Amino acid sequence: RKITKTSTGKEARARQLLILEQAGFSNEDLVQWTRDHRSSVYVLRLRGGLGRVYVGMTGLHPVQRYLQHVTGYKASSVAKRFATALIYFESDMTSQEASDRERSLHQEYLDGGFDALGGH
Repeated sequence: RKITKTSTGKEARARQLLILEQAGFSNEDLVQWTRDHRSSVYVLRLRGGLGRVYVGMTGLHPVQRYLQHVTGYKASSVAKRFATALIYFESDMTSQEASDRERSLHQEYLDGGFDALGGH
């Protein structure tokens, strides 16, 4: 089933849950994972050129956050339009650790020659 951009949170959430269920995740699994792992940082591959990535942080499971981006729910405009895959994530950090790591990971990608976006 094709993922489409949507303007309503209710439709986006329904699509996300369907996709997660088809991938073998239950809503309970995601809630438990979020309780157990605190915050994460993640990297999305972006279309539009070799080496384009988006670095972000979340309190959700990174797969769930990726789906929010591609369905347009609480998504950065860049990630909403150009994200093609979740390519990396690190978990089990405090919010402050994740914020610090988001910035340092963003810089690592820039230093490696990537066109890295996000990393606030």
